[in-house]
Amino acid sequence: WNDVDAVDVVRGDLVLVQEGELAPADLRLASCTDDFLVSMLRLNGVDAPVSLKVGDSVPLGAECLRGNGKGVVIAIGDNTNLARRIRSGRWPPARGRSARSSETTNSPLNAIAATINIT
Repeated sequence: WNDVDAVDVVRGDLVLVQEGELAPADLRLASCTDDFLVSMLRLNGVDAPVSLKVGDSVPLGAECLRGNGKGVVIAIGDNTNLARRIRSGRWPPARGRSARSSETTNSPLNAIAATINIT
């Protein structure tokens, strides 16, 4: 695995998302641990962890809370779920607070500036 900036990720890349990391693009899970859990707080403002399995999609900006997952990049830039939400006026979400910290966590820069692991 190599660490690369999220801006260098392209469709078809295989990406590893581990605890504490953000998905750098929209991914389709190729494999994951049984306990793979993500937060969609940055996308929808809802502070409710989501359990994902192989075949599920992981949107840009989703934070891995537990376990890890390997996913194939299926969308970047203007084609991501986040970009569609922005265009439709459904983003940014209402400001929320993470259950894991008292810090407000809906900054778009957090999702874009993430450094990730990639093969």
